[in-house]
Amino acid sequence: MSKIINLLNKIDPVDLVEFLAFLDLFGYIKNRDYKPEDYLKKKELQKDQEKENEKENENEIEIENEKNVSECELHLPKLHYFGNSLLFLAHKSLKSTASALGLQITNKNNSILQLSKGNAVLKVYEVIELTKNIEDQLHQPSVFDYPSIVNNLIKSVKHWFLANFDYLQGIGLETIYATENQPIGEEWSVEPYDMAFCGGGDFGNEIGWPNADNFLKVKTGEMIIERWEQKWAVKPNRVYIDFWYRCWLAISHEFVHCVQSKLKQVDKTVLNWSAEHDASFLAHTILIGIAKQERELLEKEKKEEKEEKEEKEEKEEKEDNKEKEENGIPVLFQRPGFIELLMLQGLEIAQTDLVLFESDPNSKVDETYRKWIDSFGLEGPGENEELEDGTEYYLKSRIPMEGIRFDIETIKKQVDTCLKNRTGEVHLIELEPPKGVKIEDEIHGIKNFYKSIKEDDWKKTYQIFLNSEN
Repeated sequence: MSKIINLLNKIDPVDLVEFLAFLDLFGYIKNRDYKPEDYLKKKELQKDQEKENEKENENEIEIENEKNVSECELHLPKLHYFGNSLLFLAHKSLKSTASALGLQITNKNNSILQLSKGNAVLKVYEVIELTKNIEDQLHQPSVFDYPSIVNNLIKSVKHWFLANFDYLQGIGLETIYATENQPIGEEWSVEPYDMAFCGGGDFGNEIGWPNADNFLKVKTGEMIIERWEQKWAVKPNRVYIDFWYRCWLAISHEFVHCVQSKLKQVDKTVLNWSAEHDASFLAHTILIGIAKQERELLEKEKKEEKEEKEEKEEKEEKEDNKEKEENGIPVLFQRPGFIELLMLQGLEIAQTDLVLFESDPNSKVDETYRKWIDSFGLEGPGENEELEDGTEYYLKSRIPMEGIRFDIETIKKQVDTCLKNRTGEVHLIELEPPKGVKIEDEIHGIKNFYKSIKEDDWKKTYQIFLNSEN
């Protein structure tokens, strides 16, 4: 145990998060199995569950043990788009982290990846133990630099908006800033304040965010940690990891709220479902747009460097994975596979709640969601009805994934639809989303991300691991 802890201490936390995502693709750690609003019921059920576990017969235990001592296997043909993309693009860093842990990523049967130590393939229980060791390493305050993520993302999103949308010039986007909200530390403040990201305050200038490093500094700290894990974290024992992801995924949403405020958009419905629709719909696609333009910039720089090499001797330059700046603008997504890592987590969040609601035959939340997206946010739920528990989380976690587009021109059309010529009461403004913008289930639906990837795609991933050095 001490040996693995010493090894983990030497590895960058972001590399560990990425490697943890790789381990999750093996499928040995279960996701949260209850709806976000059912966490109190979950606590009551835990005691009953413990009793049931004690009553498991010896045969069931024996079957489970047999599974755990079998060799670990990651079947590439079963991967979805973002899982395969992460492996393909981040293979070098994944190999490097494995090596730092004294492991190798090995191949089997032309379609399977395994983890090995020397000549021995790790067993399922060993992969589970490794996963839990990494979780424990990252499950503490002051591991991640949350303020840098938030502040750099605000700079990056701000620059992207100003560089791509002329009509947003001159409305004061330059003055948008982050405020680190200190937890109040009372029971009533845990969810609405101590855990909450919010955007649009101070006349559209402020993005407020909670810093997970401060949670345990107040008397309700354990309650905040417990509530976060029970309501939002996809897997247990990952509050600080989950919060790291949340910083990356939430800021673009809150930035849109700031832009809405500066455009003087008005949503007179009680729960502001139009504003929430647009901010959630754009949240992930904005990050994809920034990442694509950063990668285009990187390719351009590589091309220019190559041309320069032909004229003069190449100057040796060390490359690292730390954030760089171009003209004062943070470059955040040039690390191979990084945006795919973030979107993989977004997919896990959305799919977890989707499965839980779909498994409930009495749930009407999908009907509520379709009414909301078909009206492009103008027909929101809950005005004169009692919302089903967890509806808000379901809607706001699913639509960012279904809002993802990969073509930069379509991404710009998405932003235009939500923001261009939309000032005043949004329900009084005629709105007709262009083709490719509005969510069409058979094209953009979340289940499409889980469709089997093409054979050529997973074979390329297999081949790149086969050919790259450990």
